[in-house]
Amino acid sequence: MMDILVKRAKREGTNGLINVQYNRFQVEASISGTAVKFKELVE
Repeated sequence: MMDILVKRAKREGTNGLINVQYNRFQVEASISGTAVKFKELVE
């Protein structure tokens, strides 16, 4: 499941994932997280 989340984040052009949560219920499981994209700091 984590691989799918990472592939989706990369496909959308993000740099990382934060607050990744894995939830498992009796038979089912889910994973979620927040994808972030950092901007370059120009001085």
